[in-house]
Amino acid sequence: MAIPYSYGTSFDTARCRQCWKEFPFAKFGDSATTVYHHIMVMNGDEYEPPALDTTLTASSTKPLGSLFADDSTAYFVEDRGLSPLGDNLVAFDRVFAQVPNDHQEGGGLYSFQFPQSDASNYSTSAGNGGVIASGNTWNLSFSLLNSDANFFNVGDSVIFSDTSWTFVPFGGSSQGRTYSKWIISSKGAPNSGTSGGVGTGYTEFDALLENGESISSISFWSGSSPRAIDKIRTLQRTSPITLNSESILTYRYVKTNDITTEKLADYFQTISFGTTDYPSDDTIGVTSFPDSAVYGGMALQGVYIQAEPETPIRWLGNIWQIVGRKVKVR
Repeated sequence: MAIPYSYGTSFDTARCRQCWKEFPFAKFGDSATTVYHHIMVMNGDEYEPPALDTTLTASSTKPLGSLFADDSTAYFVEDRGLSPLGDNLVAFDRVFAQVPNDHQEGGGLYSFQFPQSDASNYSTSAGNGGVIASGNTWNLSFSLLNSDANFFNVGDSVIFSDTSWTFVPFGGSSQGRTYSKWIISSKGAPNSGTSGGVGTGYTEFDALLENGESISSISFWSGSSPRAIDKIRTLQRTSPITLNSESILTYRYVKTNDITTEKLADYFQTISFGTTDYPSDDTIGVTSFPDSAVYGGMALQGVYIQAEPETPIRWLGNIWQIVGRKVKVR
């Protein structure tokens, strides 16, 4: 029977045999957050992991033989794949990680119950309008008072009310409409004379065309006579309503030994302050938080509200990933 070989005490301290860096969030645009890997070898009977709060520094628990510079922002998170090599030796991957930066991802449409609201579309008037054709692209130029321009942003849907415009499909006859829908694609600076911007896109037109037809001409207004314009936003509603809304997923990271002490965001609720106990409510009004004016402003500015409570998930060691979802106010 062979006598097991002993390395004595030369491997009582873990020694690094290979090391590399990982950038797990580079695909999300974060090329800074770093995870450090070290393949370690040591005597199995002497193995024990470092404490979670220790750092990748020579004065703390930096692995013997590590090729990395000291990094006091990288914390020990785990030893992976502990396995025997024979002759009392074990190997493992000693991992240190930085706390990741927060990031967001698109969440698609999400069904959310929005509160009862007395808010309505924002209405004003636009002047100096005209249709500009560029190939098969039709743009609508218009100007707004500077006091109104701040309520309209790139990407907003707007409705123009007018009884004098028509469009003609190729191979079709002239069709009259009393309104048209546009998307704001650019805005001029205040006092520039184009502070309202230029609207592009014609989803309202597309719905009326068949068999690949395209528009041959549009007749709209010109000159300074104002036309009514509405921004499509929060609709007035007499009861709560469940709507699909744009959503984003939020990811933030904390390092803590007690996740129960971390304050987590709850889902959006309307609070009534008309009574002493501040109950949650399903109605936006003058005695609610937010009130109808604030809520209307949130809709105008495209604010996102919390659609789901934040959920903590252990990422590595005592670094936690906290996931939430937000929807655009409607």
